[in-house]
Amino acid sequence: MKKIILILIFILIAQSGYKIIPVLAEEAALTTVNPGEQGKDLIEIKGVLEVFLQCSVRGDVECAMSRVSENLSATAQGKTLDYNGFKLRLENMFQNTVDRSLDSLNVIESNVSDDKATILVEYHTKAFNLKSSKDYDVTRRVQYSLIKEGGSWKIVTILTIS
Repeated sequence: MKKIILILIFILIAQSGYKIIPVLAEEAALTTVNPGEQGKDLIEIKGVLEVFLQCSVRGDVECAMSRVSENLSATAQGKTLDYNGFKLRLENMFQNTVDRSLDSLNVIESNVSDDKATILVEYHTKAFNLKSSKDYDVTRRVQYSLIKEGGSWKIVTILTIS
């Protein structure tokens, strides 16, 4: 009797494995990406973000916006901004702040697939606000989505998390 029960358990386990293993193999095939290509893209994406943020610190609107897609959707302080709205926000920020700095840029998560990427970064910024006469010293978490446009990575979504 014990042998029959063990055989039935084995059959059930084997049958479950038969159904699960092909599904896992299909998922692995779908998520397999050329690691060399993904690494190259991630390096390019980090470069785009670093230049974008450094241009923002310097107050160079044109430089920062050159890294942004014309289809941009940015969310900041509960407002959704398009390309022109974001550009105007940057211009206002540059007029209202001085002594801007950026450090500790850390990639928290990244996902690169074909011509799309999502990257969550954390960085530390400082600035002096001329209107309020206050120093701002903030650590931000921002999720950027990028797409390849004309062979170059461009920021298409900016979502400020904290």
